[in-house]
Amino acid sequence: MSLLKELNEKDNSLKDHRLRVNNLGEQLDLLQKDVQAREVTQMQLKDIVIRIETNIMDEVAKAFEIAMLRGEIRILSTHWTNKTKNLESQLKKHQRTDQELKKRVLKLEFCLWSCHPLVRSPPHLPLLLAPLLFSCCDWDIASWILNLGQNLGRSRTTMMPGTYSYFIHV
Repeated sequence: MSLLKELNEKDNSLKDHRLRVNNLGEQLDLLQKDVQAREVTQMQLKDIVIRIETNIMDEVAKAFEIAMLRGEIRILSTHWTNKTKNLESQLKKHQRTDQELKKRVLKLEFCLWSCHPLVRSPPHLPLLLAPLLFSCCDWDIASWILNLGQNLGRSRTTMMPGTYSYFIHV
C-alpha cells in the first residue's frame, strides 16, 4: 500500500508539475507575443524617431540657408543703399553743374547783349554762342541758346535731335 500511495502521490505531483509546466508554457507564449509586439512597437518608434531626426535636420538646414540668405540680403541692401546714395550725390552734383551752366549762359547772354551792340543783330547771335553750345552738355540749355533768336522774333535756329549740330534759318 505504501507503494500505491507513493505512486498516487507521485502521480499527483506529476500532474501538478504538468499543470505548472503548461501554465508556464502559456505564460512563456504570452511573453513571447508581448516581446514580438514590443519589437514591432520599438521598430515603429525607431522609424518615427528617424523621421523626426530627418525633419529636424532638414529644418536646421533650411534655417541655416535662411540665415545665409538674410545675410546676403543685408549685404545687397547695404550695397544698393550705398549705390543709391552715390547716384543721388552724382545727381545733385549734375544738378549743381546744370545750374552753374545756366547761370553762366545767362551771364554770357547779358554780357553779349550789354557789351557788344553788334551782337544784337539776330543772324550773328547763334554763331557767336556756338562755342558755348558745344561745351554745354544740357539739351535744354543748348536748345534755349540756339532758339534765342527765334524767341526774339528775328531769326530761327534748329537743333538736330541727339546731336550738337544746328542750322540757322534766316
